[in-house]
Amino acid sequence: MLTIGFRTLKTALGTGISLLVAQELLSLQYFVSAGILTILCIQPTKRRSITTAFSRATACVVGMLTGVILFTLLGYHWFTIILLFLLLIPILVQLKIQEGLLTSTVIIFHLYLEKHFSLAFLWNELQLIGVGVGVALVMNLYMPSKEKKLLAYRQQIDRNIQRILKELGIFIQEGDTMWSGKEFMETAEWLAEAKDLSLQTVENDLLWKKDEHYLYFHMRERQFERLERMLPLVSSVDLQVKQVAFVSDLFSYLSQHLHDNPRATYNHVQEVRKVLKEMDLPQTREEFESRALLYTLLNEMEQFILIHLEFA
Repeated sequence: MLTIGFRTLKTALGTGISLLVAQELLSLQYFVSAGILTILCIQPTKRRSITTAFSRATACVVGMLTGVILFTLLGYHWFTIILLFLLLIPILVQLKIQEGLLTSTVIIFHLYLEKHFSLAFLWNELQLIGVGVGVALVMNLYMPSKEKKLLAYRQQIDRNIQRILKELGIFIQEGDTMWSGKEFMETAEWLAEAKDLSLQTVENDLLWKKDEHYLYFHMRERQFERLERMLPLVSSVDLQVKQVAFVSDLFSYLSQHLHDNPRATYNHVQEVRKVLKEMDLPQTREEFESRALLYTLLNEMEQFILIHLEFA
């Protein structure tokens, strides 16, 4: 089924309005250029739209001034166009507005077709730029809220992290299970999508405030990296070591208390570490290696919780 996105709708409506204003209300020459400018300036976020509009408008003015100078000195010839772009492109790159090359080219070709420069032509081009850029900015003033989708991502990611913690706890005590581990793939994909979406929310905030959602997903991403580091450790632990039960219970505890006060969770881990430290020393090399792995897992769990504590 064919669907029309919100940005597509804004682009279509904005282009039509630009043509209406430029052609019907202002009777401008080359009025289609206003529609082209609007199409190029409508962006996914408010900040990007403002940046793009500024770059393209400035590039148009720079291109027009450069064209006027060279055409006046050298005439309206094909080789003048070559020299013009050899000069214009480095200027736009130096000013960091090279994305405006296409729109400035349109203005330059208007001048090339006119074969002369006048105040009336200048006024016509400035109005084209104003209409095209202005309509795009107005169309981008409203951005649909992404709050519901971001909250849904948070719930999905948190559920998966809880499931991963729970399954790691079961695996470390019982060995191989029927768990497919698909939550690892899903979580990595959802985290990437959620961070991209939350970045769009940040760029739609013209006050340049930090977004809580982005910080939250960044925190979960760092925790997820710790879970990925735990996976090979869990698969290498000797299930016969009695300390395994304590670590298994700890995984289950973290799963159930993922949203609790991280300070209390951290203290609980320290209590488990204290209990393990007071147990008898390993008697064999194999037991020593397995307990060393368990302590490494404890360290990873501590870092997992400290990431949440830092966020909180």
